[in-house]
Amino acid sequence: MGLFDTIKAATNQAKQTVFTASSGTAAQLWDAHKEIVYDSILSYATKAAQSGNTYISDDEKYQVYVIDPAWDLLPLPIRMIGRQRLRWDAIFQAARESLFLVDDGMVSLHPDARCRLEKLLSPQLLIGEVEKPATDATTNPDGEQETVES
Repeated sequence: MGLFDTIKAATNQAKQTVFTASSGTAAQLWDAHKEIVYDSILSYATKAAQSGNTYISDDEKYQVYVIDPAWDLLPLPIRMIGRQRLRWDAIFQAARESLFLVDDGMVSLHPDARCRLEKLLSPQLLIGEVEKPATDATTNPDGEQETVES
C-alpha cells in the first residue's frame, strides 16, 4: 500500500467518523426539540388558516407568512443543522396539502393535524440519510480513476 492509498484510506475513515458523529448529534437534537418544532409549525399553520385561503394557496404568501416565520421560531440547534439539509421548504409544501382543509374558500386545520405533521416530519428528519454530494470521476497522479466529491 502506497502513501497515496494510506492517505486516501485515512481520509475516508475520518469522513465516516465525522458523518456518524454528526448523525448521532442531529438525532439527539431532534429528540430534544421535536415538540417545539411541532408546536411552532402548528402555531403558524393555525394563524395561516385563520388568515384565509390566500395565505395557503398563494405560494409567495405561504413562503413569507408561514414557512419563513416558522423556521425563525425553531430552536437554534435545529436551525444550525441547516434549512436545506432538513428540507424545510419541501416539508412545508407537503404540509400544505396534508394539514389544511379548504371548503368554499374557508380554511381550517385538519382535526388530526398534529398526527399528520408527526408522520410527515419523522421520515424527513432522519438526519443520517442526507443526500450525498455529487461526485466527478478524475484521474489521480498514478493514472487511476478515482471519485472526487464536488
